[in-house]
Amino acid sequence: MKISVKSGGVSAASADLLVIPVSSEPTKTGREAGPRLPQGVAGMDRGLGGVIAQGLASGDFQGRPDQRMLLYPASKTG
Repeated sequence: MKISVKSGGVSAASADLLVIPVSSEPTKTGREAGPRLPQGVAGMDRGLGGVIAQGLASGDFQGRPDQRMLLYPASKTG
């Protein structure tokens, strides 16, 4: 197995697995605002049919330490 770590534009990534760090950021009042789509990932998410934003909107993932969310791109067959 070969593992590579790279940084850069995610829309040009070609990989079997892509890890995107997402966290909940506290609001000014100290309450968690919930996970947000990282800046720079929106274009890739659109190309995947919005599956990342949908996963975050489901509420099942809060962006807390040690949490993971596994997503599959929408099928383009039809």
